[in-house]
Amino acid sequence: MQKQKALCVMPAGAARRGHTTPQSENAGNRPPAVAASSKDPVPTSAAKRKSETPAPGSEVGAKPAKRPSRPTPPAPVVSSAAAAKAAAARQTPQPRVPVQPPPAALVRSATFPSRPGVGDLEAQIDVANEELMTLTEANEGLQQRLEAEKLLYTKELDELRSALQAEKAAREAEARAHQETKQVLSEAQAESERRATELRAQKTELEARCAALTATESELRQNKAVLEATVAARELDLETLAARGRAAEELRREMHETISELKGNIRVFCRVRPQVGAAAERSLVRIPSGQLEPMALDLVGPGGAEEGGATAAKGAPRKVDTQRFKFDRVFGEGASQAEIFHEVSQLTQSALDGYKVCIFAYGQTGSGKTFTMEGLRGDYDKRGVVPRAAEQMFTTAAELKLIGWTYEFSASFLEIYNDELRDLLPAGAEAKGKASVPAKLDIKHAGGEVHVPNLRSVPVTDAEQLSRLMDAATRVRATSATKMNEHSSRSHYIFRMRLVGKNSKTGAETDGELNLVDLAGSERTKDSGVTGDAMKEANAINLSLTSLGSVISAIAAKSAHVPFRDSKLTHFLQTALSGSSKTLMFVNVSPSEKHHQESLSSLRFAAKVNNTETGKAEKKGKAAAGGAH
Repeated sequence: MQKQKALCVMPAGAARRGHTTPQSENAGNRPPAVAASSKDPVPTSAAKRKSETPAPGSEVGAKPAKRPSRPTPPAPVVSSAAAAKAAAARQTPQPRVPVQPPPAALVRSATFPSRPGVGDLEAQIDVANEELMTLTEANEGLQQRLEAEKLLYTKELDELRSALQAEKAAREAEARAHQETKQVLSEAQAESERRATELRAQKTELEARCAALTATESELRQNKAVLEATVAARELDLETLAARGRAAEELRREMHETISELKGNIRVFCRVRPQVGAAAERSLVRIPSGQLEPMALDLVGPGGAEEGGATAAKGAPRKVDTQRFKFDRVFGEGASQAEIFHEVSQLTQSALDGYKVCIFAYGQTGSGKTFTMEGLRGDYDKRGVVPRAAEQMFTTAAELKLIGWTYEFSASFLEIYNDELRDLLPAGAEAKGKASVPAKLDIKHAGGEVHVPNLRSVPVTDAEQLSRLMDAATRVRATSATKMNEHSSRSHYIFRMRLVGKNSKTGAETDGELNLVDLAGSERTKDSGVTGDAMKEANAINLSLTSLGSVISAIAAKSAHVPFRDSKLTHFLQTALSGSSKTLMFVNVSPSEKHHQESLSSLRFAAKVNNTETGKAEKKGKAAAGGAH
């Protein structure tokens, strides 16, 4: 504070030396009150005399001691704005205000007080300094507020400038988009006009073509009427010829059936197994076209020139050895299970009429015998002959009940395994739902018929019960996998159903029997790759099939001795092969080239069977009263 007070203090020596300041020069022109408040006051005479009076003890005539000079204070800090304002004020000339001298009376009567002392001046200086500090602080506060407001306004200005620039960019982008849209619309309009021109040209062309087509349509309608009349006439001719052909075929079949019954021949159906999967090869079996109901097939020799096969050593084509076989019916690879059974249904119907009926399937292993006889379990459309025949029996029996017939059905299942008979349905097998050990049986021959004592016969009332029995028997049948067949049958499987009927209105009685046999397939052990027990099974199968061939040959030659008892298979089939029943044989063949030799052997055997006369089948039962049945 003392340093600030010194800012306005002038050295005392300067005042005594007669130096004056601008303020002191003006003090003589001011009133006494104004001069008293000057920053450089003139000391009074009393003060002057007091200052000149030597101090006690000092020498007379010695110079008075000089007062120590005060340090020059630093210039006050002034802001840039205040400095600029002060500079502008200095540059601007200030008009001098003339000072009027006071009236003489006032000057003569004025009494000038004594000048203030140094303490009063320091007090005034302190007040002035405090006011200067206050003003300086106010100035600094004002400068800070101005700086803050300047920053705020600068920020707002920058934000406004950025917003304006963004708005300008958006407007420019929008203008460019409008310009592009305008350009696209212009191009689209031009394209539309071009397309409209093309469409008008096309319209003109189409109208011309429509006119030409209209003329052509009129001409075609006239030709259509002529052709329809011609086609109608040809269709009538074809229908007439077809009706004649069907009548002739039906007559031929009836005559064939009559001749077969009179001669007692065994009927033979041939079925060709389809080839499926990646292992499919070219087929060697051909069914000649032009047959209303195929009854013949050709077996082409392997490697024929007509099939692109190998040629002879000298370059000449190898002669194709094609053999034709004729049977009662031939089914190609595309034949369905329903189509097969349709041809068999009349024969199975004969069992309800009191005949003994036997249907057996013959062929090499893997040729499709089991599929033909049993079908595929769980697939209704692929059921085989056995389940379809059983269903037919119960359905027909229910229909005949309306005219007085009632039937009792009983079923038996057995197999010939290693030349031994085994019961596939021991007591409780169908209830346990699991495989059981088959019981061994024997064959007896009495009264001209074959019997199997102790063979279990289960009464059945519907197809569902019979299906459960079939499942139980299938579980215990002997099967195994070979190289030729994954599920090869290792035994001859026989399903026997007895049907005893009685008519309460006419008194007629019938006693029929249906035997459905799935023979095990013949096989070459070197091809099937069997060993051990499987080898023994294969040998037993081949021996029984050889015995069957010997029996057929003896019957065909009308030999006095037929070796039925050479095997259990031929002994069991004695009734079917000796003319006491209606017999049908399925021969199943494979069209594959690698099975050509086995297929040829099967077809030759089937042809021999088809030409074998066994005698007319006899009906068993009691005729109705009055000869009606």
